[in-house]
Amino acid sequence: MPRNSSIFEKNDGNSIKTRLKKVARVEKTITNALKSKSAIINLDLLYQKYSEKVKELSVLGMSLRAIGKSLKVSKRMVTKALEFQKM
Repeated sequence: MPRNSSIFEKNDGNSIKTRLKKVARVEKTITNALKSKSAIINLDLLYQKYSEKVKELSVLGMSLRAIGKSLKVSKRMVTKALEFQKM
């Protein structure tokens, strides 16, 4: 077999294919970071939206689970909305 066959090609990290993979990996990392950042902002808006409703229902003495069921959200969302109020 010839020496320049792909079987004998060393992956020294400088081939075009390897460099493209590295660039793609970095781009993916950046886009994921931006997505998570916007997701955090959206969650804050969501907590803000539910915090008033949760406050009204918690004054009535309802449990977190009951509040969640009445608002059709998870118990975790209710606790996060309550934490958001305290900030």
